[in-house]
Amino acid sequence: MMRFILKAIAVLFLLNATFLGSAQAQSTDDKVRAIFELANFDKQVDHAFETVLPTMIEQLKTISPKITTEVADRVGVIVKEEVEAMKPQILEFFINLIKSRFTADEISTLYDLYRTPVGHSTSLGSDRARKVKTEGESMAAEAQKFGASEFGPRLAGRLKADPMIRSALGL
Repeated sequence: MMRFILKAIAVLFLLNATFLGSAQAQSTDDKVRAIFELANFDKQVDHAFETVLPTMIEQLKTISPKITTEVADRVGVIVKEEVEAMKPQILEFFINLIKSRFTADEISTLYDLYRTPVGHSTSLGSDRARKVKTEGESMAAEAQKFGASEFGPRLAGRLKADPMIRSALGL
């Protein structure tokens, strides 16, 4: 499940960047950050986790029949809180991941391309955009490792610490 979430985030961010309007980024970090920001990073992350939350709840129900609607709602609240708290770290992870896979020149080209309304709609045919698509698949594995080492343990600890959830899971 975490694998799906992280893969979805990686692909969504890389393929759904929209034009950047008047954003004036200088550094490579700023350019990547601007692409993510104007691609609705926060909404993309929220959507990815909202998409998998029902599956997470169903998996918990297979572990324990005590997962009531009230407990499921509590899990949802905790997941949303943890996602919100982790967004800055998730963004930094993806900025560093993009910088490890693309040169500064490639990032600048993508940034300039996405700044134009036409650039976004025609970018899928460009060499740089093809690289974005290709790299997106392989970066998903790295995103999964990040989730397994950073987000997963944090969320699991939070869920295990909640008395209502502990009781429902028989912990």
